[in-house]
Amino acid sequence: MKTTNKIVSLVTLVLLFAFVTSCGPSKKDALNANDDVVGVTNKLSKSEEKFFKVCKTYVKTDIDNQTTVFLDLIKKSKEELTNLDLHEKLNPIKDAGLELVTAYAKTEADYKEYARLYSIPDSSFTKEDNENSKKAGDRIDSIVGPAFEKFLAFQKAYAQQHGFKLRKNDFLKNFDLNKK
Repeated sequence: MKTTNKIVSLVTLVLLFAFVTSCGPSKKDALNANDDVVGVTNKLSKSEEKFFKVCKTYVKTDIDNQTTVFLDLIKKSKEELTNLDLHEKLNPIKDAGLELVTAYAKTEADYKEYARLYSIPDSSFTKEDNENSKKAGDRIDSIVGPAFEKFLAFQKAYAQQHGFKLRKNDFLKNFDLNKK
């Protein structure tokens, strides 16, 4: 009788362990979560790229429009990631994406200042305006750049942890995926 109880207990424990471990996210779930987060951050990165391109046209109405589009996208990206429903074990990729979006949000005033300065007509643009535009750009780079690098490092570790490889895409085009 005791042997039967031990066998039943052992089988129950093995089945319970198998059930608990099978309830976690699959590799496909992890990959989909990564793709969802990268989709949001990639749109934001492309919008930032367009923002800087438009600023170099010095056309005030275009700069104002793209600034509005970009800053609105920051808010929408934060909402979209916040509302992303993932398995609790996959939330770290969402949190990493939110950290990147938060870095963009922290520099909103700098983007606005950069846009304002690039909207000034050449005839009125001063040496001080030039210095201030460089300062705004440097502040953006000093906050968003490291956040972007941190996100990429996390994404690489996440991919390795969940058994998939990152592919080069628009989001990763300027980064060496093999860099440790």
